[in-house]
Amino acid sequence: MFLSSPKKASKYFRTKMEFTTGPMELNDMIQHQEHINIIDVRKPEDFRMGHIPSAINKYRHLDTSLTGLSKDRNNIIYCYSEDCHLAASAAREFAEHDYPVLELEGGFEGWKMHNLPIEVQPWIKEESKGEESAEEREEPEEGNFEWPKEQEE
Repeated sequence: MFLSSPKKASKYFRTKMEFTTGPMELNDMIQHQEHINIIDVRKPEDFRMGHIPSAINKYRHLDTSLTGLSKDRNNIIYCYSEDCHLAASAAREFAEHDYPVLELEGGFEGWKMHNLPIEVQPWIKEESKGEESAEEREEPEEGNFEWPKEQEE
């Protein structure tokens, strides 16, 4: 049987906790209105179908800019799941540009497993198609949402 080194374990977990956060901790930060940025690096269509409240979408294959990030607050980055490396890759890239980053452990799947709040925005159309942007479209009142009808050409 292998016996782990308590000193190495202490160092490992101290480092891990410095650069990660869990779903419950993030929810607590949101509830206490801490000054954080939440960055979702999943595909835009997945973001629209559901994301962590107040998150912005920065799918790296479509958005390579650093717009939306902040150097004066933690940028908490998440992707699909614990197995997804999109968040770790984005966090490394953002940190290399001097942005403070934390990775959300478990990603969006971990967030959902804890039954935490989710925002859904299926009414946002991609601007690249020349359709209305989120700013131009009024958000529906809760409970009064109807899917937008496709326009005939």
